[in-house]
Amino acid sequence: CVAVTDCKFPDEYQTQAPTPSSDRECAKTRECQDGEYQVSGPEAPSTNRVCKGITSCTSTQYTAEPATPTSDTVCKDITVCSEQQYTKEPATDTADAQCVDIEQCGDDEYMTASATPTTQTECAPLSAPCADDHYEKEPATITSDRECVAVTDCKFPDEYQIQPPTPSSDRQCRSEERRVGKECRS
Repeated sequence: CVAVTDCKFPDEYQTQAPTPSSDRECAKTRECQDGEYQVSGPEAPSTNRVCKGITSCTSTQYTAEPATPTSDTVCKDITVCSEQQYTKEPATDTADAQCVDIEQCGDDEYMTASATPTTQTECAPLSAPCADDHYEKEPATITSDRECVAVTDCKFPDEYQIQPPTPSSDRQCRSEERRVGKECRS
């Protein structure tokens, strides 16, 4: 009689059980290679290690969790920002894109730059209402500030006012024509 060979688990596993007429056969336990992770085993003296290739994320995915010696890469789809959002930070190999809602300018602001797929709307404060000695030549719009202009002064005695200024229009002046021996107003 000869002693039955013992497999040196976990470095070896049994590939053939002993019989009354043959010895146990052992083989070296498989080592996972670079680019692989261990799916299972060796869990018992008669099972080999099972390895599988590590998943590579696609161009529309990022690595949410990298592979470890015993787990595969976890890939997630890259977020696509909606039309009401802009991309504050683009996706990288290991991080998702950061989408932020596009802001609208407030009632006391006007837009200096529209939002783009990668930038936020830019707003500026509206100027104060025009002073009493100014009129509003151009009212504020969603994309422009109001334009205040100084009211025209009639140059007395050569001009006189024919229409007073309003909050949105200038004073109207008319020249006075003088003739020798006769005064006329036109």
